[in-house]
Amino acid sequence: MESRKFDPKKLEVLNDPRRLETLNPDLIWRTVGIRNPSVLVDIGAGTGFFAVPFARKLKQGKVYACDVSDTMLEWMEQNLPGEARGTVIPIKMEE
Repeated sequence: MESRKFDPKKLEVLNDPRRLETLNPDLIWRTVGIRNPSVLVDIGAGTGFFAVPFARKLKQGKVYACDVSDTMLEWMEQNLPGEARGTVIPIKMEE
């Protein structure tokens, strides 16, 4: 099976605001119809592109932002906005 791992050296691509045109977290949230979750899991979270906006929608709870890449997890931990700290929990996962 072909590996589809993202190259962490290109992580700026994940934060490109143009991604919001086709991957809008608000639209995904509305489409899925999530109501007051206490736990969300973002698998392959990368830089937290989805984890952070989803965390902003939680009244209470946690978003576990899981990734295989230490580089991505370290970036996320260093760059989480203040309001997401303690709500978005970066976690190392295996493939």
